[in-house]
Amino acid sequence: MDNNFEDIRSYRDHEVAGVLNELIDEPQFLKAVRYVFPELSNDQIKGMFSGISSQKEFQGQIIYKTLERIISQTTKGIDSEGVDKLDKDQAFLFITNHRDIVLDSAFLNFILFDSGRDTTEIAIGDNLLIFPWITEVVKLNKSFVVKRSMPKEKIVEETIRLSNYIRHTIENNTSVWIAQREGRTKDGDDKTNPALLKMISLSGNNNVPEDFANLNVVPIAISYEYEPCDGYKVKEITTPGYKKTVQDDLESMFAGIFRPKGRVKFSFGQPLGDQLQQLNSATKKNEQLKLLAGIIDKNIYSLYHLWPTNYIAYDMLHKSGEFSHEYDEEAKKKFEEYMQYKFNLLSIEGDADERKKAFLNIYANPVINKLKLTNEQ
Repeated sequence: MDNNFEDIRSYRDHEVAGVLNELIDEPQFLKAVRYVFPELSNDQIKGMFSGISSQKEFQGQIIYKTLERIISQTTKGIDSEGVDKLDKDQAFLFITNHRDIVLDSAFLNFILFDSGRDTTEIAIGDNLLIFPWITEVVKLNKSFVVKRSMPKEKIVEETIRLSNYIRHTIENNTSVWIAQREGRTKDGDDKTNPALLKMISLSGNNNVPEDFANLNVVPIAISYEYEPCDGYKVKEITTPGYKKTVQDDLESMFAGIFRPKGRVKFSFGQPLGDQLQQLNSATKKNEQLKLLAGIIDKNIYSLYHLWPTNYIAYDMLHKSGEFSHEYDEEAKKKFEEYMQYKFNLLSIEGDADERKKAFLNIYANPVINKLKLTNEQ
C-alpha cells in the first residue's frame, strides 16, 4: 500500500540522512536557516545537521530548536490546554481552524513534542512547495502533499488516494493534522468545509458516524492575539481584481513566521465520540457531512480563546461598549495604532471604511461565533 503514496508521502527514517546531505549544499536553504540563526556560519549550520538519521531527530534537533527561537522572538508565549487529556498511545485526526500557512501545524507539533507525544503528519498543499528545497524540508518534517494542481480527469483519483493516505496513516498509529478548509480564513469566520469531510470519508465504508469515529477526530481551536498576516488578508479582500501570486505566498509565509503574534493559544478538544451519533438524524450522506461540519465548528467556537483584541474589534465594529470590561483604553488605543500601522506597512489603499471593516472582522468574528453558540444552547 505504501507504494501508492510514493510521490505524496513524508520521508522515512532511512531516507533522512541522504536528503539532508543534499539540502545542506542548497544556498537558499542555508540562507533561510541563517535568517533564524544569524550567529551561525554555514559550516556551523552544516554541523547542526550532521548525524541526524531519523524524522524524530530532525524534528527534535532542528525544527524544535527553530520554533523555540521563533516563539521567543515573535510571541509572548504559547499556551495550550487539553493536550494532557489525550491518550498518548492513540492516533488522532486533528482538525483545526486555519489562520497561518506554516505555524498552525508547526506550533501544534511543538506542543505535542513538548508534552512527550508523537508528532502528527501534516497536510500541505503543493501550491506552497515553491522551491524544491521547501518540498524536501516539509517531507522531512512529516508532511504529506495535497495535490491541487492537476488535470480535471485526475481529481477524483487523487482525492481518493489522499483519503486513503490519511486513513492508512492513522490506522498505523500516526496522527494527522488537516485544516478545516482549503486555505486560511481571511475574515476570522472559521467554518469547516463539508467538501473536506467528504474527501476524508471516501476511504471509509460509507457509514459516516462509524468512519469518523474510527479516525478519532479531535477539534482544536487556534487563537493568535495578533494575526501576523492580518494586513495581507485585508489587502486580498479589499483590492479589486486581486490575484494572488507565488510572491504573495512567500511574503505571507515569511510574515506569518517572523512578524509579532502576541500571545498564542491552542485549545484541544476531545475525540468527537458520542457527538457523532447526532449524524444519525440525517439519512443522506451529504446531510450528515454538513451536520458533522457544524459539530466541528461548534467545538472550535467553544474552545476558542478570546483575547482583548477580539473584544476591542467587536466593540469597534458595532460601535458599542458591550465588552469594554474586557480591556482598557490603553489597549484599545494600541490596537487602533496597530491597525493603522498594518495599513501603512502594506500600502493598503481603497475605501477606508471597507478596509477597516475587513480588518476588524478578522478579530471580531470569533466573538460573534461564540455569542451565536451561547444563544443556541
